[in-house]
Amino acid sequence: MSSREIADILDSHALWLSSDRSDGKRADFSGHEFLGDTFADVDLTDAVLDGAKLSRANLRATRLDEASLIGADLEGAAWTTQVCAARACKTQTLSRSRG
Repeated sequence: MSSREIADILDSHALWLSSDRSDGKRADFSGHEFLGDTFADVDLTDAVLDGAKLSRANLRATRLDEASLIGADLEGAAWTTQVCAARACKTQTLSRSRG
């Protein structure tokens, strides 16, 4: 999948989210390989990433709320999550290195 195709899918997904799912299209990256690619600061809420290979991908500040990641390979991926307790939120960067 070319970077242009990825950008087009992400643009359509952003429209889908911003239009309350009436325009655009839900991103479906099922089974695609994104080894070492960057999705930093991308909103992938409700996206389908089943079986996607995201090894060593940069997912920092990527929104994955309700995204489907069934069977996705996140080995070595780095991402940031919001960890919230009561009214206080802090950001944690998580990275799992290959062993």
